[in-house]
Amino acid sequence: IHDSDFNVIKCNRAYQRLAAMPFSDIVARPYYEVYPVLSGPFSICSSEKDSYCRMEEEEITLNENLTYRVRYIPLKDKSGKFTYALHLMEDITEEKINLARIKREMAVNAQLLKIAEATSKTTNLDHLLKEIVACVKDILPADMVASYLGDDATKSFLPCHGIGIEEKHLPIFKSEAIDGRTHAIIKALETGEICILSTADSVQMSNVFNGNRFIQCLAANATIAVIPITYREAYLGLIIAVYNGSEGTAYKIEQRDLQLMTGFASQASVAIDEARLYKESLSKTMDLSRKIMTIRMLNEIDRSILSAPGTEEILETSARMISRLVQCDGADVWVVKENRLVYTAGYGLTLAERGDSFNTKGTFFSRVIRDAMPFTLAAADEIQVPLGIEKNFITQGLNSIIIIPLTVKDEIKGMLNVSSRRVAAFGSEDLSTLEKFSSHIGVALENTRLISDLEGLFLGTVRTLSKTIDAKSPWTRGHSERVTEIAIRIARVMGFQKERLRDLELAGLLHDIGKIATYEGILDKAGKLTNNEYEQIKHHPVKGAEILSPLKQLKDIIPGVQYHHVWYDGRGYPEAGIKGKDIHAFARILSVADTIDAMSADRPYRKGKSIDEVVAELRRCAGTQFDPEVVDAFLSTLR
Repeated sequence: IHDSDFNVIKCNRAYQRLAAMPFSDIVARPYYEVYPVLSGPFSICSSEKDSYCRMEEEEITLNENLTYRVRYIPLKDKSGKFTYALHLMEDITEEKINLARIKREMAVNAQLLKIAEATSKTTNLDHLLKEIVACVKDILPADMVASYLGDDATKSFLPCHGIGIEEKHLPIFKSEAIDGRTHAIIKALETGEICILSTADSVQMSNVFNGNRFIQCLAANATIAVIPITYREAYLGLIIAVYNGSEGTAYKIEQRDLQLMTGFASQASVAIDEARLYKESLSKTMDLSRKIMTIRMLNEIDRSILSAPGTEEILETSARMISRLVQCDGADVWVVKENRLVYTAGYGLTLAERGDSFNTKGTFFSRVIRDAMPFTLAAADEIQVPLGIEKNFITQGLNSIIIIPLTVKDEIKGMLNVSSRRVAAFGSEDLSTLEKFSSHIGVALENTRLISDLEGLFLGTVRTLSKTIDAKSPWTRGHSERVTEIAIRIARVMGFQKERLRDLELAGLLHDIGKIATYEGILDKAGKLTNNEYEQIKHHPVKGAEILSPLKQLKDIIPGVQYHHVWYDGRGYPEAGIKGKDIHAFARILSVADTIDAMSADRPYRKGKSIDEVVAELRRCAGTQFDPEVVDAFLSTLR
């Protein structure tokens, strides 16, 4: 108890023991000169007098090891006037220590729960490591925490996330891996024990981190904890916690911190392994999906290529389809002719125009021809002295290229090249896909060649058969070929496309095949035919249709053979009950062409007519015997 001048009036024995002096030395002295020894009274005592009417409380710390809670109670006389003040001093040092410990444990548990929540919900490995680093920094009193992820291919640990790293050191951290083959790292991973190091021990640091520049940037008296993350004998990663010492003294890591490190390392290892497995599973799923899509696209491309009628169409379709397989800016298809490349088809940023020809000598194309192997280029600056087509490649602003040989029966027939503006745009997957694609193109080209050869053989056989028929009479030699030539000229005027022209050609060559069943004597007869002989002649269109009917490939030409003697107005032979446009177009065209050649050619019983006489006859019979449109088409060929 003190008076208004802060002089001690009374005190208990506990106060006397703390003051370490007899009561006589304490009384009548200012309390702040007795105990605790202060420069002045407590702040609750030095406030204005009007505040003395209420109880106050204050907490003071005398040193790092002693804390008091001080209560101030004003004492008044009967008139209410302030006379004395009562101080109650309570030692709360242990309470403060326990409270701090509880708060720390709560903070640790909160962070551990945060890690548990992150590990249970996060499948993104990168995000998970970021969360773990942040939590570890909060749990441990470390100045810096960094995470590294194991890389089986390089046997090293690659930097992932760091917190507390100086900005100037971040580029070094991101670019420097830790060698996983050092003895200390291997031992830590195999035993699962935390490795404690000091930057002051340069030999030990070199043996562990093998000259890692980022570790060399740490303070000279730093303490480093290397925490291994392992799971099921797999080396998943490392967490490195760095503690900076003070005034040349290294930081001492407490046993409690080591226990926490071991705890969250175990917790993190399970989560990282699950995230890693999820990532691998997702990667495999995506890779499988990509392969399935590639196969589907290759099948679709196959259908498109195989439906193309010729070599040029196949190559044009191939060039346009490439962008569906590989991300690129341009694609070109070339045909190899001796030592030159002839540009055939392209898509996007092309290196030439159709028909352009280049010498391959000294260019990257020559390597493909020489080695019969694909060629890849990651950047245009790898070309020291550009030659020929290489100049076009650079002019277009392209950087990456893949060139695949198009091989047919072990012979390079062409080149497929895919280009991109991006540097190192293509990977091994792209190369593999394009190699498969090029083999499909090679098969399609070979099929086209075989089909072309078969068609040539078939057409040659038909022509031989046609000549054999015409040779039955010296007066009809060459008749079928001449009729075919006239029919094709008419059909072109009428707008027939390639496929229909081919079928019309077959129909023209075979239109008189039924005459095989007609006696040569009738065909060669110099005079007028009898009614019986004429009836035999009239059977040849039907006979021709019967001969061709077993051949399914010729079903489209049979109407032209069977009805080429049916008149436009329905008369003629054989009687079919059709007329006008209901008569097959081939038959209407062959009717005109057959008549033109028959009128123009010499016969044993008459001389062939002049072109003027033929034209006059066609005009006279247009609308009755002949289709007027076909007649007009023929007349336009004469002009």
